[in-house]
Amino acid sequence: MGFFGFGKSDGPESYTAAGKLVTCSHCGCDRFKKREAQLNTALMSAMDLDCFNESAVALICEDCGHLEWFINEGCLRFADQ
Repeated sequence: MGFFGFGKSDGPESYTAAGKLVTCSHCGCDRFKKREAQLNTALMSAMDLDCFNESAVALICEDCGHLEWFINEGCLRFADQ
């Protein structure tokens, strides 16, 4: 399973966080694919306890592929179309 091997959404969407439209900090696009990623640490990996590491949400820009990271998935909402 790859780095972004789970938590896949179907297609690019627009999102808001804290009431503001999320835009790519590189190109300004507002359409992203959403992925969940585990934040592995060396200590937990060495002890074979990766399942206890935190996870984050990465929004992948549809245009340039830049990642926008969010630790709290609960703050993300679908933008009104």
